[in-house]
Amino acid sequence: MSAEGNAPQKIVDQGYNPHFTHQGNKIGYVSEQDNELYTILMDGSKPQPIRITGNGGAKYGPVFSPDDTKIAYAQDDEKGVRQVYIVEHKAGSTPLKLTKCVEVRCIWPSWSPEGKQLAYNTNDPKSDLPGEIWTINADGTGARSIVNPGNGGGRNSHPVWVLDGRSSVGSRIYFNSDRGQGEFARIYVTDPDGSRQQLYIKHPPTRENDATSDDYAVSILLQ
Repeated sequence: MSAEGNAPQKIVDQGYNPHFTHQGNKIGYVSEQDNELYTILMDGSKPQPIRITGNGGAKYGPVFSPDDTKIAYAQDDEKGVRQVYIVEHKAGSTPLKLTKCVEVRCIWPSWSPEGKQLAYNTNDPKSDLPGEIWTINADGTGARSIVNPGNGGGRNSHPVWVLDGRSSVGSRIYFNSDRGQGEFARIYVTDPDGSRQQLYIKHPPTRENDATSDDYAVSILLQ
């Protein structure tokens, strides 16, 4: 639909987790029919849709790299542990498994602005509660926990890594966090190394006036 919410147009049937390319001419999504990643052109030209993966298994949260040449997503590996993968944005590509999670799931990847790293979060496969925010190089090296019980705590998820001139390194990571007993989930922000964590969307300080719902899965547009 338009930015004003007008003229909705159905693009695909039985698709979920849609994501625009940065050029805005395609969307990527997961098909409910076969759990594979597809891309589809927005102008209706052929051929479409194009199937990117073909290895079976449910996929979650596909996101395009800044140059639209790769797609990151999460999927259960051969041991049933959810991991972050990347795949070339072309039909028949072989996915590369980035993460090496063992006792937790790795999910909801987000590319760094220059496309050299990704952020993602972990969660507990038994309770499905989120855990830590991690970063990793796009070749699978250098995995690092940046938001964890030692430097902020909370249950953290859905990182969004964006250009931000207010950071000394030119970018920041926005994420969802639930901190403290009885606290609702809120939007926080941090520098990519985990420093300068702070609450980004503030609510009234008294519990009686606090919003009685979670702030969740932020999307950022900085100008």
